Amino acid sequence: MTQQADSRVRAPLKGRGWLVAAFLLLVQQVVADSSVTIPGVLGPEEFVIVRASPWLPLASRPSILPGSIRLRRQGESPIPGQLRILTRQVAVKVDLTVDPEALREAVGAVSVRALEAVPGVFLLAAEDAGEGVLRLHRRLATKPGVELAWPLMEFPRSARQLPDDPYLIRQWTLNNTGQTDGTVGADARVFSAWDQGFTGRGVLVAVVDDGFELKHPDLEPGLRTDLGWDFRDNDASPTAMGLDGFDEDGQPRADSHGTAVAGIIAAVADNGLGVAGIAHGSRVVPIRALQRAMTDAQEAAALGHQSAVIAVSNNSWGPDDDGKVIASPGVLAEAVRESGVHEGRGGRGIIYVWAAGNGAEQDDEANYDGYANSIYVVAAGALTDRGVRCSYSEKGACLAVSAPSGNDVVRKPGTWTTDLLGNRGYNNTSVTDDVSDNRFTANFNGTSAAAPVVSAVAALMLEANPRLGWRDVKEVLMRSAARTDPDNTGWFLNGGGLSFNHEYGAGRVDAGAAVSMARTWTNLPTMVRIARTKVSRDLITIPDGDPTGVTHTFQFDESLRVEQVRLKTVIEHPFRGELQIELISPSGTVSRLWSPHADSNSGLQHRFMSVFHWGESAVGAWLVRFTDFVPEQAGYVPGLELEIFGSLPDPEVKLSGRLLDAGAGFVIELNGRPGASGRVQRSMDLVEWTDVAPVVLGDGNASIEEPLRAEGRAWYRWVQDR
Repeated sequence: MTQQADSRVRAPLKGRGWLVAAFLLLVQQVVADSSVTIPGVLGPEEFVIVRASPWLPLASRPSILPGSIRLRRQGESPIPGQLRILTRQVAVKVDLTVDPEALREAVGAVSVRALEAVPGVFLLAAEDAGEGVLRLHRRLATKPGVELAWPLMEFPRSARQLPDDPYLIRQWTLNNTGQTDGTVGADARVFSAWDQGFTGRGVLVAVVDDGFELKHPDLEPGLRTDLGWDFRDNDASPTAMGLDGFDEDGQPRADSHGTAVAGIIAAVADNGLGVAGIAHGSRVVPIRALQRAMTDAQEAAALGHQSAVIAVSNNSWGPDDDGKVIASPGVLAEAVRESGVHEGRGGRGIIYVWAAGNGAEQDDEANYDGYANSIYVVAAGALTDRGVRCSYSEKGACLAVSAPSGNDVVRKPGTWTTDLLGNRGYNNTSVTDDVSDNRFTANFNGTSAAAPVVSAVAALMLEANPRLGWRDVKEVLMRSAARTDPDNTGWFLNGGGLSFNHEYGAGRVDAGAAVSMARTWTNLPTMVRIARTKVSRDLITIPDGDPTGVTHTFQFDESLRVEQVRLKTVIEHPFRGELQIELISPSGTVSRLWSPHADSNSGLQHRFMSVFHWGESAVGAWLVRFTDFVPEQAGYVPGLELEIFGSLPDPEVKLSGRLLDAGAGFVIELNGRPGASGRVQRSMDLVEWTDVAPVVLGDGNASIEEPLRAEGRAWYRWVQDR
């Protein structure tokens, strides 16, 4: 998943391969009768024994027998619904020399039976579910031939069903069943994430927008108005303002945008009303700032608001999408975004999600927009209900992913979400093709609707793994994305094995896959920057009307694993729309940063960004190619700088293996830079990696014992901490 140091140990293991994922270490015995360690898919999990809970009546859980021992996971609050109950059974994994019946007699178990679904595993029953099962567990753990022994717990479970919101069945952006004559499966795969139990609980999502219907019945419980702010009126009430009806451009006169965006993220679920938000367990912090003209200070204040607690910031706004405006954030706003990713959310970084822009029909591209075209944001494009790029959705090498939105010139179906109350908003009495309940609309669209889909998926991911950093979220979103519009010829595989397309980024966001990947993701190492600047006094002259163009080469020797690349350009040309600018990596991946289009403005001073080289090596020659396709107007390049952002492996940490006596496991020895901090991971196929143990090389040396025994071979690697 992530680029790591190349040092690997390949060691033979004995036993059954199925044991690898489920049981990473031998189960520990009960420590002083106060805790018990149970194996889990992601490693051993420690549970604390709760011996007395007078506030939890037995009647609240009919299956609890008198004398039963309750457990809670280490670090969890002792909430009744989270308590596990020890049963009378202990599971054991034994080798072929063990006679199950003889083992039962030796440890004094009441009964023994095979678990037919898992060969070699037996269930032994104690005389009671209290101290008896703990004693049985301790006896079993000491018997020859017993490889693993752990008491079984009863977990609270409930039947899973979808929320009862009446419009949920029509929300094709969440689950496309073809209900709009669209393509089945052309959705954000939200139900898959819900099936895994994630709704964004505990995650705060800021929505920086134009205003909010704070008393909307399907939105109010999901708003954190106590944390919100109005940067237009400078007060604590970011409520939607404005008149009924539409203006001369066909847009609502009232602030309608923010309410629609917020509903996509966190509309209340299972309340029998309206729609369900993708991350309905999250909470939206409403920030009113968007208006036709904004100052740098206003933007900075809105983007930095409550940065200590905000996890995701949704921004469905930007400069004009006419293909001629080249705009970037001001000094203050850019400084806030940079500090937000480095210092926000306790140092793990705010996830800034940005709408890519709606100017494709005017030949605008996301790379021309310094808000979406940034290493600090996740830029989102928009898709129809058939999984194809919406006609308005801008292309660009800065696109991370695309998300369902709809309602373009080809396909009518749009996004279902919340709307202003009364006769304001998108769905008022003059509209005849919308939902009968005008508190909602089915026609919201644009990359404005795609961005909150991605923001909501990020919230689901952060519930699954709050440790994810801002770059980790971006990479997981891209790695887990689905290749949409598969017949499109623009798809390519980059040198790092990731698939991209200038129309779609890495593809259609997949909430289920993103959550699954996030749960076991190892954070990226610390981000580093390397750069090259053209220092020659010789100007780069762009051949006039020559499709061959001219290239400038930047050479990099650092073994950086690339994430994002940024190209600063200063170009003098009387008609910049005649130009094409491409960046070509040593792996041959081409990022098109500027395309020929009807822009008659002169000169171009801009900073372009690409994610298309993510996972590639920085080593080698990077080419910047300038092409002028129209004769009679020549130009030149007086300034050029290429920056590569990524991570370096720790080359000084080496791994070696040493077998223990009689083949009972082996020891992994590490040596390298004193103070290096990371972990050792194991893989059976060089694809899926699992943590074995965290390691700190205090004096430059460390060792860990690997007790796992399995057939075949396993690979080990060192992973440095983020």
